[in-house]
Amino acid sequence: MAKTEFPALWRLTQPPRIGAMRPKSIDLQPYDRKTAWKDALGAVEGQRRAGEAADQFERVSAAYRALIGSIAQALVHELAALLSEVVDAYDRRKRDAAVLDFDDLLRQARILVCEHPEIRDWLAGRYPYLLVDEFQDTDPLQAEIVFCIAAATRPRRWQETQLRPGALFLVGDPKQAIYRFRGADIEAYALAKSVIAKAANGCLLAVTANFRSRAEVIEHVNLVFQDVLAKPGQPGFVALTATVNPPPLPFPAAAKLTVDVPRDARAEEQREAEAAAVAGLCTRLIGALTMTEANGTERRLRAGDIALLAPTHTDLWRYERALEAQGITVASQAGNALFRRQELQDLLALIRTLADPLDTLAFGSLMRGPLVGLTDEELLDITASLQPDADARRRFQLRTSADEVAHPLARDVLVKLRGLHRLVAELTPMQLLAYAIERLNLRVVMAARHGQRNARALANLDAIVELARPYGVAGLRAFALDLQRGWERKRRHPEGRVDVSGDSVEIVTMHSAKGLEWPVVITVNSSTRFKPQDQFVYRQSDDTIHWIVGGIEPPELAAARAEEEFREARQRERLWYVATTRARDLLVIPELPGASSRSWSRVMDLGQKRLSELRTDSLPSPVASPSHSDTNQQTEAVFAAEAERIEAASAPIIWDRPSERDPDRSADTIDSFVVDITTDGQRIIGAGALRGNVLHKLMEELLNGELRPVQDQVTQRASELLGQLQTLVDEYAEAGRPAPVDMAATALRTLSLPELTPFVSRLVPEVPLWAASPPRFLAGRADAVVMEGDRIALVVDWKSDVNPDVMAQNAHAGQLRDYLVVTGAERGAVVYMSSGHVSWIEPRSG
Repeated sequence: MAKTEFPALWRLTQPPRIGAMRPKSIDLQPYDRKTAWKDALGAVEGQRRAGEAADQFERVSAAYRALIGSIAQALVHELAALLSEVVDAYDRRKRDAAVLDFDDLLRQARILVCEHPEIRDWLAGRYPYLLVDEFQDTDPLQAEIVFCIAAATRPRRWQETQLRPGALFLVGDPKQAIYRFRGADIEAYALAKSVIAKAANGCLLAVTANFRSRAEVIEHVNLVFQDVLAKPGQPGFVALTATVNPPPLPFPAAAKLTVDVPRDARAEEQREAEAAAVAGLCTRLIGALTMTEANGTERRLRAGDIALLAPTHTDLWRYERALEAQGITVASQAGNALFRRQELQDLLALIRTLADPLDTLAFGSLMRGPLVGLTDEELLDITASLQPDADARRRFQLRTSADEVAHPLARDVLVKLRGLHRLVAELTPMQLLAYAIERLNLRVVMAARHGQRNARALANLDAIVELARPYGVAGLRAFALDLQRGWERKRRHPEGRVDVSGDSVEIVTMHSAKGLEWPVVITVNSSTRFKPQDQFVYRQSDDTIHWIVGGIEPPELAAARAEEEFREARQRERLWYVATTRARDLLVIPELPGASSRSWSRVMDLGQKRLSELRTDSLPSPVASPSHSDTNQQTEAVFAAEAERIEAASAPIIWDRPSERDPDRSADTIDSFVVDITTDGQRIIGAGALRGNVLHKLMEELLNGELRPVQDQVTQRASELLGQLQTLVDEYAEAGRPAPVDMAATALRTLSLPELTPFVSRLVPEVPLWAASPPRFLAGRADAVVMEGDRIALVVDWKSDVNPDVMAQNAHAGQLRDYLVVTGAERGAVVYMSSGHVSWIEPRSG
């Protein structure tokens, strides 16, 4: 079987169906022919033969499962070999794009620190004392880096580290270790704890004081978790001690909320009933329950004092809807449906329009959609008023001249869109989209459309902008394509995080609640069942992968699944600990009598039987909280006075960018340290500027070795560059389009100029330069420099001018002298490439 290829192995997992197999599985059903044996041979003999048959069947079944298990393991090995090609391709893609993923950052940091003694020693000297908070969230790789820096000498294994005296201080609560999905489990914490305990000067301190919750909440947490967290697989339990003693509430601070729902109700029905009950409770508490602040002042409970903590995102929209039906504003993490939201569809039309000016469907959707809001009649009237194209058809699209559009809103939007399209070649998709949102006032449009419930839509705008971040290399078209696919497939993706306010009930996952606190915490959505285990099971203890094939669980796989389930079950218990310790004044745990045994409410006994039902009868009638929105006191005079003070306190900044005055550089992207996206983009004006841009790029690639100094290759590259600049040229540049063969000859001839021969091999192209002499700041880029050690000895400036007049030559010399001042170079050379003349420039005297 070791030499059998994947297709043949896969066919072995598809045996012919027989009656003894389980439905939708190739596993065998339990033996059930005992009655037939008794009917045929009588009770006594039939019982004996039935037992023998059952034993034989069980041996066959065990051998069959072992066989399928062996096939599954062979499939895993074959699949791993095949997938290694995918991993290699992924690594190549990262290298080509010059990017690292999160795992790369950790691995490379470990290699840098732990495998290079000189770097480890420098870091140990630079940071002699390390304090790591939340250490229970640290994975083994991160722990190795920390212990390596804190070690007296480099250890063979980090678990054997001999720490420098006083070098390492760790703070962590293993009861809150809930990030197994990223490798942070309590094993790493336990190992680190043992290393410190064994150290000659090691010290372990148990922190038991709780500065958050009132005593009743702490007592319930201690009672519920003292046995649970002392079980095997858990870190042990140390009882908490309350340190705050606010005035008592009119009801117990730890209570239950029984949800009246039939025992056979489906999970969705239980969520609906729970959402209605919780929303009703929030309505009764807000404005009625008196809270005491740490300074002793009293106030009524606000919506922002309440958090609903859920173990998963499943169907949390039901709780949003129930709260909003009661008139309660929600700040929610609930959404996982960004690609179903109207905001994404709106921005998708905008992005497709900017990516492809011929995409008339996207352009029409944008103009007709809620972002612009033109009617069908208005669009038809605009189109009818246009001049016909060459095929006698009228098309209203991004390339339509704004002068032909009389409709004021359509003309204004068209002008802005055309300006944005000119920036496509200069800005990353993320920069462009963020600017487009501001340029088109989309936040104002969204706010007006959604009224008082606009926070979610505005947060989703930011989430969509963030989606564009990875496309800085791939570009806008790739982003538009991926966004389109995600929308068509309704891809699951978290919605934007709504900023928390005192007027909104928060809906938060238990994972995200870690480290936070609220006066009132209500756990919700615990009727959700656990996610079933995947077909592939990873066993952490021996770093192996197992595959469930055909629904059969061979012994090895059963052991792996049991180990994984054991670890997951322990983490679910710790997650409940995190959730219940977030409450400051009131902890409410709903009771769901009909919840499934595989649901979150059955992870452990949360003590509802010992809790009293929460009764709000004694609360007074709710009192509306005073509005947080104060009257705007800023008058025009106040604004002008503030503006004057700001201006007086702000030092002026005057930028001098010599390269911007150089037409040969009009296609350069904006300097990364001075980004100004308020313009409508740089254009190449005239054929001379187009020729200069291409010549500059050819010289750069010839000097850095990207391009070989061969006439045909340089000509081909010049032709490619002309094509890439097509979207930036004006009609004059297009009409006088320079010849690639001429530009190639000019670049090669420049390299062979006798005056430059001593320097060509040492020329470094495209060196950024900047200088500060407040209030003046200079930012530019030298075409090429000659380095001598750590200093710049010569600055070279390429010029494509065919016959520059005296004024132009003086301007060129002045620009180069600015660069000589910045660099401290002894001299510079203005190289007129077309004529082959080199003008040597000396620094300004004095």
